[in-house]
Amino acid sequence: MTITSLILFFVILLFLVVIHELGHFVFAKWMKMRVDEFAFGFPPRLLAKKIGETIYSFNLIPLGGYVRIFGENGLTEEERQKLSDHDKKQLFGNKRIAPRLLVLVGGVLFNIIGAYILFFIMLSGGTKVLVSSSGVEELTAQELEVKKLLLVNIKTGSPVENSGMKIGNEVVSVSVTKDRVVNELKKPELNGKNLPEFIQANVDSEFLFKYLNENGEVEEAKLIPKAGLIEGKKILGASFVDQVYREYSVLGAAENAAQLTYSNLIFIFISLYQLIIDLFNGTTSVEENLAGPIGLAILTGKVSERGVDEILSFAAMLSLSLAAFNILPIPALDGGRIVFVLLEAVRRKKVKVEIEQLFHGLGFLLLIMLMIFVSYFDIVKAITP
Repeated sequence: MTITSLILFFVILLFLVVIHELGHFVFAKWMKMRVDEFAFGFPPRLLAKKIGETIYSFNLIPLGGYVRIFGENGLTEEERQKLSDHDKKQLFGNKRIAPRLLVLVGGVLFNIIGAYILFFIMLSGGTKVLVSSSGVEELTAQELEVKKLLLVNIKTGSPVENSGMKIGNEVVSVSVTKDRVVNELKKPELNGKNLPEFIQANVDSEFLFKYLNENGEVEEAKLIPKAGLIEGKKILGASFVDQVYREYSVLGAAENAAQLTYSNLIFIFISLYQLIIDLFNGTTSVEENLAGPIGLAILTGKVSERGVDEILSFAAMLSLSLAAFNILPIPALDGGRIVFVLLEAVRRKKVKVEIEQLFHGLGFLLLIMLMIFVSYFDIVKAITP
């Protein structure tokens, strides 16, 4: 990892944290709540300046941030009695249900807006777009001529895994020889729609893949579809997607950025749901699917090598992931705090301050333990050849 990629990681982290906390801050101010502190990182404090009623601080441990809203963690009855009338008006717990929910969900909303802005910037200057098999027919004649077919996924134990082909390689032709007759698909006709059809039509044969390696040199791989990877079918165990460079108008960039934001957010929620199911079923593990700060820093270094578009897309996906994770009903997260406000709305009675504080304290402790656990495996992966 280079110094440049490390700086880039902290810039992305700063953006994600600041925009999330800005969501809480803006809505708290709008709802006339007092904001005691807007902080990047966790104590000990390095720099701080008080402007108005709010302290703006920069702390030593750059693994998140927080907005400290007056009374958000609850006050005891004794503490409430000591408040002035002015303080009572600014107290988080004295506001109605709707304003409190809006403040709590503000961070998530701003992360989604942040992702949209990043996708919009990416598309505004023209960008490389991955086209699904169903979208190939919608490409213009010019786009069909210049598109690339990329290897985007390799299944563990598949024939492709040890073939020399790597994710990101461009496939330029695929051929099969039957009865001394060579049948070949090559650019520009070769695409993500007809390649699977071609493979299934010749599933018992050996395929010759010609592809470009990282240096742009043509290499070959001979592959035979394998049974057992999925039930009742022989497959190569790889996914291929078309990529095309596309320029957008401002309106087109705005529209497609919205589509990217929506579709990726749905994808992240589905992936989180599937991860939770797999964890309960014991078919996967936390260390295989989650990355801590160290893992994200390493991943940022790899992404930075692929250009500005990849960096913007990566940051946007992290922003959406942060939004999705924070809305989960886990104590200490925004979603956990929302649960307590909704309980109050249903019961028409506040949950005892001590109980809520205990839940959020335990939740925070578990999250710290999870971060340490995941970071340990990040280090192991980084130092393992």
